[in-house]
Amino acid sequence: MTNDELLTILTDRTDELLQKLVKPIGQYRITLDQLHNCDVSKDIDYRRNFASFYRLSRRKGEWRDHYFSLLEAWKADQDVSFDRV
Repeated sequence: MTNDELLTILTDRTDELLQKLVKPIGQYRITLDQLHNCDVSKDIDYRRNFASFYRLSRRKGEWRDHYFSLLEAWKADQDVSFDRV
């Protein structure tokens, strides 16, 4: 496939592709906006949204509990990233 062919496909499907991004962008905004407004180790809605966005569904409950406890403990540290947690 040439660059021109790919550009044509993307241009023709722009609306469809953008529609597919609405939910993930909303989930990401909630993840960032609510991080410092709740106790992420206990807030079920935050945890569910985060786990859905970052696809943590395969992780067991104990692993998730530990992960969100670390995230809560470290969220005020400016040098901590989601990757590090």
